[in-house]
Amino acid sequence: MVYQSRLAWPSARDCDRLNSIIFETNINPFGIAAYNPNEPITDFVGRREELLQFKEQLQIVVNNKISRSVKLNGPAGVGKSTLFNFLKESIERERISTRPDSEYILKDYDVFSTYFQIPDKISDFLDIWKPMLEGLRPGFEKEIGYDISLPEYIAFQLIYRMFLNDREKLAEIIWKDIERPQRLYQVEIRDIIDPLFSQGAPAVVALQEYFSLKKRELREAFKARIKGRTYEIKRVDNKNILNLFRVLDEDDSNDYLGLLLEANSDLFKTNDDLINYFNDLMRYYACCTKKQPILLIGIDEAVKADPQVYNIYYQNLGNLFVKLRNTLNDILFVFISTTEDWAEFNNTIKRYTDLQSQLGEYMYDMPLTQMSVDELAQVFKNRMNRFWENYPSQRPLEAPYYPFSENLFEYVYRYKLRDLRDTIHFLKDMWIKFKYLRKIPKFETIFESLREVRKFDARGFNPNTFNRFEWNIIKNSFNDPTRFRSNSARSSEVEKGLEHAWKCLLYENPPTITRVDNNCTIITTSGSRRPDIYLEILGNLGAEFRRKVEFQVKAYDHRGSVALEHIKSSLELFKEQFTDFIYFVITGKGLKPNAEAAIKDLEIRYPNRIRRPILTEDQQDRLYLLALYKEITGKNLDGYLPKDLQIAKDLLSFIIGQSVEDFLSGLKRLAFRRAITEAEIISPPVIEPSPTPQTELTSFDDNPEVTEVTVGRPETQVKWLVEHPRLKPYRFEASALCSYLKTRESGRYKYKFTIPTVEKNVIMPNASLNKGLFRNLVKFMKEKGYIVPEKTSFKLTTIGEKFYLAVKADHYSC
Repeated sequence: MVYQSRLAWPSARDCDRLNSIIFETNINPFGIAAYNPNEPITDFVGRREELLQFKEQLQIVVNNKISRSVKLNGPAGVGKSTLFNFLKESIERERISTRPDSEYILKDYDVFSTYFQIPDKISDFLDIWKPMLEGLRPGFEKEIGYDISLPEYIAFQLIYRMFLNDREKLAEIIWKDIERPQRLYQVEIRDIIDPLFSQGAPAVVALQEYFSLKKRELREAFKARIKGRTYEIKRVDNKNILNLFRVLDEDDSNDYLGLLLEANSDLFKTNDDLINYFNDLMRYYACCTKKQPILLIGIDEAVKADPQVYNIYYQNLGNLFVKLRNTLNDILFVFISTTEDWAEFNNTIKRYTDLQSQLGEYMYDMPLTQMSVDELAQVFKNRMNRFWENYPSQRPLEAPYYPFSENLFEYVYRYKLRDLRDTIHFLKDMWIKFKYLRKIPKFETIFESLREVRKFDARGFNPNTFNRFEWNIIKNSFNDPTRFRSNSARSSEVEKGLEHAWKCLLYENPPTITRVDNNCTIITTSGSRRPDIYLEILGNLGAEFRRKVEFQVKAYDHRGSVALEHIKSSLELFKEQFTDFIYFVITGKGLKPNAEAAIKDLEIRYPNRIRRPILTEDQQDRLYLLALYKEITGKNLDGYLPKDLQIAKDLLSFIIGQSVEDFLSGLKRLAFRRAITEAEIISPPVIEPSPTPQTELTSFDDNPEVTEVTVGRPETQVKWLVEHPRLKPYRFEASALCSYLKTRESGRYKYKFTIPTVEKNVIMPNASLNKGLFRNLVKFMKEKGYIVPEKTSFKLTTIGEKFYLAVKADHYSC
């Protein structure tokens, strides 16, 4: 995602006006986070593919006249309940709609929908019956305007069909003592409810007598043929129907309706009796309406269970699912649970192969993945749209989601690990704090959003706690093609950032670094030179102790390569001994052949004085952070502040691949080199600075450097290779892997890596590393117990951790 670095924002005066509205209102646009059955679905976006799958599953139930189920799974907060209830609301809207077009309520079949959270457990249909009946009530109320239960709804459907078959006679029963409608052919089912309820027992008796007298005629009238299937009322149904009329009598002596709703054991001796009764009710509905009834039942947290009872509970639950499949007709169950809960269920069911095979055809797997940031941001926009609908004339056109912004929505959603529910809770808490403090910060840019959200969450600006997406924000902002006109401009910003970071160390007491300059001028007898970043170590102790370092920065884009003339000045300063050490910070395609040859020659002659690491993606990200530091944080790094000094040290250490203290200690041990001629060093004029990034560094040798080297670099004895000699064929790749793992010493991904990620970020960018050898290394480490696979990743074992610590102790040398 490309973030806009600059948007429009209301003026200070307009912000005061808008803030007064927010401070005085009682409305919190983010007050409700999870699905609320008492509120319409307003946060639904996308999911068209999943809705189509639901429609297909309903059609399978219709065509095959079976019971079927959907396993709706996904991470917590991904919108599983919202998706199902949007489907449920869509069906309920169609039930009351007079429009001819329809997706779910069609000519030959009808869909009822219900949703409820699982009780403590479900072990039989009885545990589903009661919450199912309660869940159906809102749909019936929307359709006919009365809060009634399923048995009552079926009873009224039966009476209404009797009315349509014999209007005059039924009118005498329904409107016994009150004025009947003048046009009986215009009567709808909702019109007969009040008159029947108001009569109570007399209406029940009259209906029972009428049905008993006309039962043969009515059985013929109720017969329906739908999609090749015959529905009819049989002689054995007479008792059920006569009793069903009793639900109209509020004063029934035995409270027959209450017994039905409670599934009383006097009525239903077994769960099978209850299932048969439910199937009968659905058959009566088909006879009355000439439509095949389909029941859509959503059960939330369906397979959530206490870990202590996983085995027995999931086995019983699996048997119940099979029973529902075998005994119920025309039902689509939607069992809703998290991916983790379903994984536990599946692991248990695998132990029972017969049960697993029976469930395989019955359960359709529908995993919900997290939606794109753009799609989910629309949820938050919709909430702010509804808020500002209350103040249409006050809404700011330049910031339509004030006090928030699109950048803020996108950042918070990623910050909360793409959990929709947690994000809404977070925005709700921010809104509350605005009102409490009567102060609203600016969220115009993505970096303003980053620092204000972290401040609100009491985490503050700490790069050590940044998530991958935050580093991507920084990287994408730095590499925005509109930001820099040239590679020179890119490098200049990185230089300034490095300058500020190193200058923080000037404030240590006592200081090791005594001078930091960016693009100072060194005037020699052969001309003037301008090193990118010039450091002096122990400059206050005299020439013999002073060490001079240049950081040569070429932060090019992915297409740029460094020519010899771009670094020639640095090489000349070094050869003339005006600098003791060169550290190359290079991004992009690297060095051109002539530059590569020149540096290799120096590396052979002065092995401890030249460093040019291949930067990992993580190291480059920290360079970009330093370059954009002021834009990100709103201020420059300041060595007076202990926190800033620590941030500077952390970033520099990460970039150079070892602690700053070890790096400087290595520089101090370099042999003294006297400059061939005297030089005058002129600092550049002071300019308002901006932050900088950094690079990687291998460790310095402990032994003093030999001044003249005429042969190749001597091979040093590395301790970890002595301890792990069989890794010697892969020593460079092993060192590179450990260097990658140093950023994963804690947290969720502790000592984990994937082969593609390491290849992309570590192996492939480094010409001295071999992709084939790296894969052989991974295979060898797996065989010898250094690592174990975890899904698509590998993780260090105890032996592997000891190996890693040994490499780390040697500063990742090889």
